[in-house]
Amino acid sequence: MPCLPYATLSCTYTALMSTALTDLSIRKMAPPVSGQNFHHDNSMPNFGVCVSHGGTKSFFLIANINGRRKRITIGRYPIISLAEARTKAKTILAEIMLDKYEETQPKKVFLFKDVMEEYLKVHCARNNRPSTAKEIERQLRKHFRPRFKNMSLEEIDTSHINKSIDRLLKTPSEANHAFGVIRKFFSWTRERGYIKHSPCEGMKMPAKRNSRDRYLNDDELRKVWETANLVGHPYGTLVNLLLLTGQRRSEIVGLKWSWIDEKEKTLTFPKDFTKTGVIHTIPLTPMMMDIFETIPRLNDHLYPAYGRTKGTFQGFSKCKRRFDDECPIDHWTLHDLRRTFATHLASLRVQPHIIERILNHSSGTISGVAAIYNRFSYQDEIREAMLIWEQKLENFTLVKV
Repeated sequence: MPCLPYATLSCTYTALMSTALTDLSIRKMAPPVSGQNFHHDNSMPNFGVCVSHGGTKSFFLIANINGRRKRITIGRYPIISLAEARTKAKTILAEIMLDKYEETQPKKVFLFKDVMEEYLKVHCARNNRPSTAKEIERQLRKHFRPRFKNMSLEEIDTSHINKSIDRLLKTPSEANHAFGVIRKFFSWTRERGYIKHSPCEGMKMPAKRNSRDRYLNDDELRKVWETANLVGHPYGTLVNLLLLTGQRRSEIVGLKWSWIDEKEKTLTFPKDFTKTGVIHTIPLTPMMMDIFETIPRLNDHLYPAYGRTKGTFQGFSKCKRRFDDECPIDHWTLHDLRRTFATHLASLRVQPHIIERILNHSSGTISGVAAIYNRFSYQDEIREAMLIWEQKLENFTLVKV
């Protein structure tokens, strides 16, 4: 209920009268030519009816709150009756005496769309790697903002979250990622005091997480490699590089020309870009250099977003479906190529710690104190391993890259 300081009201009315308020007397109250008339109740002096020059009649209560006299609007007549207004006025006075009235005042409304922007700027931009922050923003804008943008945080309950997540269950991994993002968002809003309880409390991960063991055998590897050569840039060269390097999809699609050192024949991922948060360098091999020669230099990104000056390639799903039409083998994902790379390197008798170094795993065969003191980068062994792997892929090549 809105409260206005009583002292500021003296110039807003043309008359202040005292009368015995009844439904009949209220109905007979005529509007003033201008301003407002205040009719106080004889039996309850601080309670009354305000009549504006437009004819609107509203019940009010004058009360002392925290040392200040305020006029509290109770409701409009006849939407609320005289009896109901009197009861409400007495309840408010009782709450004021018990110092509880402020708790009943309207609270600030926090809209999802506003708090989401604050979350991205205040929390994600400061505490997440750029690639992680970008993915969080994508999830929130794609799966939640369209439905929640004009809702307050208090309005959003578990059923709303479930409905949004249920739409994604055909893609279990996306459903899990989206749930993880929205759960963390509401935990943050609770910590900031915007809500008392998160609507995600008690909810479980929507899809069961299965540890994948899919990798491509020699026959499947040959078919994928040949198809990638035929498809070409951008999706074909992306598949080629994923197979050649064993790096993560996000790392290859985010590649920049400035990270390639042709003189030293190295490719270096900055620490603020890698998942592990450390600088990661791998050697350039002849087939990698051949692929780079086929990629047009539109800007610093090897895989820029189509039709945009900023951002990177996004059309994974559509391109993957087209690729599968050309290469019909059992279901596989781009991440399976990383597992394929590691599995085949092991079959070629490459040492586990070398494979870990190429993959840039945070937990490898050398870890803990040993990892801190072991600064030897194994670049010679890594280059040798990647050349051995490249030779195997080159044997599959029917159409040269």
